[in-house]
Amino acid sequence: MKREYGFGLIEVMIAFVIVAVTAGSLLQLSKHYLEYSRDGRSREVALRLLESKLDQLRHQQAVSGYQAVSSGNEALTVATISFDLEWAVYPRDWDSSQHRWLSTAANGSKGDKKDIAVTVAWQTDRGQAQSMTLNSAIAPILPIYAGPFGERAPDLEAGTGGPQ
Repeated sequence: MKREYGFGLIEVMIAFVIVAVTAGSLLQLSKHYLEYSRDGRSREVALRLLESKLDQLRHQQAVSGYQAVSSGNEALTVATISFDLEWAVYPRDWDSSQHRWLSTAANGSKGDKKDIAVTVAWQTDRGQAQSMTLNSAIAPILPIYAGPFGERAPDLEAGTGGPQ
């Protein structure tokens, strides 16, 4: 009997099963990588929104004044994802006797500084709730003629001194 060389039906079927299982695994893996990539982009957008809101609050302070900086919220949609921004402003006073910052709610002061917490929340494509928070602080912008120890120059409008 003459022996023929080649692949039999069983070998071909086993190779086909191995290729099919490997391809299925690779497809699942690439699906997970795509989801993680989308989630990463959403996190990056959320971080940029947080940074932008903090910059807006700092700019508002420079344009409208320190007292104009207040809490609020807004909703934004970027690339079909809805982001909910919320920021809270907490005025603080320095207590030199205790050497710490205190809430100004008790004494009604305008605050030596304002702590700001900006939070953004969104949902992933899979419906998972995500959120991120950035904290910062701002202080009043003092005029350029303020002295190094907080002493003010003479009243320029009243004509009591200062550069003419």
